[in-house]
Amino acid sequence: RITDIQAALGDSQLRRIEKITKKRNKVAEFYKKEFKNLNGVKIPYTSKNVYHAYHLFTILIDFKKFKLSRNTFMMELAAKGIGSQVLYIPVFYQPYFQKKYKYKFKNFPNSISYYEKALSIPIFYDIKKSELKFISKNIKKLLTL
Repeated sequence: RITDIQAALGDSQLRRIEKITKKRNKVAEFYKKEFKNLNGVKIPYTSKNVYHAYHLFTILIDFKKFKLSRNTFMMELAAKGIGSQVLYIPVFYQPYFQKKYKYKFKNFPNSISYYEKALSIPIFYDIKKSELKFISKNIKKLLTL
């Protein structure tokens, strides 16, 4: 159940969904161009027949290649005012599931690899071109030291 205020906000956003999604796609295309030739960084792939909403923009960074820890990288970005997030922690890392199912990490190499490299960077409707340039410039700078 949601409140009347939440419903009104959701309604107003749904009326603008196409405009919001188009803008997020433009932001995603900017990031893809910025990072596509950066060795050690993978950008999201989207099939040509898919219209993506880009709720998140998650890049995969081979932090070992760059001799950086993800935490250090995130702190460096934060020091510059750039937010980043790690989302979708594998369920087998959670203490409850560890205890209940006795998962062995060796059975999930792809999940672990993804988790160790994944980093979501800012993507939102009102982001400015100058902010996108600032974000991409600083990410590339940290990865080319």
